[in-house]
Amino acid sequence: MKNELLHIGPLTIYGYGLMIGIGIIAGYQVLVRPAERRLVEQRHIFSIYTAVVKVVRGLYQSRSSWTVSAFKHSKFVTIR
Repeated sequence: MKNELLHIGPLTIYGYGLMIGIGIIAGYQVLVRPAERRLVEQRHIFSIYTAVVKVVRGLYQSRSSWTVSAFKHSKFVTIR
Protein backbone atom coordinates (compact mmCIF):
# COMPACT_ATOMS: atom_id res chain seq x y z
CA MET A 1 0.00 0.00 0.00
CA LYS A 2 1.22 3.46 -0.83
CA ASN A 3 1.97 5.58 2.25
CA GLU A 4 1.04 9.05 1.02
CA LEU A 5 -2.08 8.97 -1.13
CA LEU A 6 -2.91 12.63 -1.62
CA HIS A 7 -1.41 16.07 -0.95
CA ILE A 8 -3.67 19.10 -0.70
CA GLY A 9 -1.49 22.00 0.36
CA PRO A 10 -0.19 21.22 3.85
CA LEU A 11 -2.70 18.37 4.26
CA THR A 12 -1.49 14.85 3.48
CA ILE A 13 -3.82 11.85 3.39
CA TYR A 14 -2.06 8.61 4.25
CA GLY A 15 -3.12 5.13 3.16
CA TYR A 16 -3.36 3.66 6.65
CA GLY A 17 -5.42 6.62 7.87
CA LEU A 18 -7.83 6.14 4.99
CA MET A 19 -8.10 2.41 5.78
CA ILE A 20 -8.80 3.14 9.45
CA GLY A 21 -11.55 5.56 8.41
CA ILE A 22 -13.07 3.01 6.06
CA GLY A 23 -12.93 0.41 8.83
CA ILE A 24 -14.75 2.71 11.25
CA ILE A 25 -17.49 3.41 8.72
CA ALA A 26 -17.81 -0.28 7.84
CA GLY A 27 -17.94 -1.21 11.53
CA TYR A 28 -20.72 1.28 12.11
CA GLN A 29 -22.69 -0.15 9.20
CA VAL A 30 -22.21 -3.69 10.51
CA LEU A 31 -23.60 -2.51 13.85
CA VAL A 32 -26.52 -0.48 12.45
CA ARG A 33 -28.03 -2.79 9.83
CA PRO A 34 -28.90 -5.77 12.10
CA ALA A 35 -30.02 -3.40 14.85
CA GLU A 36 -32.43 -1.66 12.48
CA ARG A 37 -33.90 -5.01 11.49
CA ARG A 38 -34.51 -5.77 15.17
CA LEU A 39 -36.08 -2.32 15.67
CA VAL A 40 -33.48 -1.09 18.13
CA GLU A 41 -33.65 2.66 18.70
CA GLN A 42 -31.04 4.75 16.89
CA ARG A 43 -29.83 6.43 20.10
CA HIS A 44 -28.92 3.03 21.62
CA ILE A 45 -26.95 2.09 18.54
CA PHE A 46 -25.08 5.39 18.59
CA SER A 47 -24.26 5.09 22.29
CA ILE A 48 -22.77 1.61 21.79
CA TYR A 49 -20.73 2.83 18.84
CA THR A 50 -19.56 5.87 20.79
CA ALA A 51 -18.42 3.66 23.67
CA VAL A 52 -16.39 1.46 21.32
CA VAL A 53 -14.79 4.49 19.67
CA LYS A 54 -13.89 5.93 23.08
CA VAL A 55 -12.21 2.69 24.13
CA VAL A 56 -10.17 2.55 20.92
CA ARG A 57 -9.26 6.22 21.25
CA GLY A 58 -8.18 5.66 24.85
CA LEU A 59 -5.92 2.80 23.80
CA TYR A 60 -4.41 4.93 21.05
CA GLN A 61 -3.81 7.90 23.35
CA SER A 62 -2.25 5.74 26.04
CA ARG A 63 0.10 4.20 23.49
CA SER A 64 1.04 7.56 22.03
CA SER A 65 1.73 9.08 25.46
CA TRP A 66 3.88 6.07 26.34
CA THR A 67 5.82 6.53 23.10
CA VAL A 68 6.42 10.21 23.83
CA SER A 69 7.59 9.53 27.37
CA ALA A 70 9.85 6.68 26.22
CA PHE A 71 11.34 8.96 23.58
CA LYS A 72 12.01 11.69 26.15
CA HIS A 73 13.83 9.26 28.46
CA SER A 74 15.78 7.56 25.72
CA LYS A 75 19.55 7.60 26.13
CA PHE A 76 19.91 8.36 22.42
CA VAL A 77 18.06 11.68 22.64
CA THR A 78 19.34 14.74 24.48
CA ILE A 79 16.73 17.41 25.17
CA ARG A 80 18.03 20.75 26.34
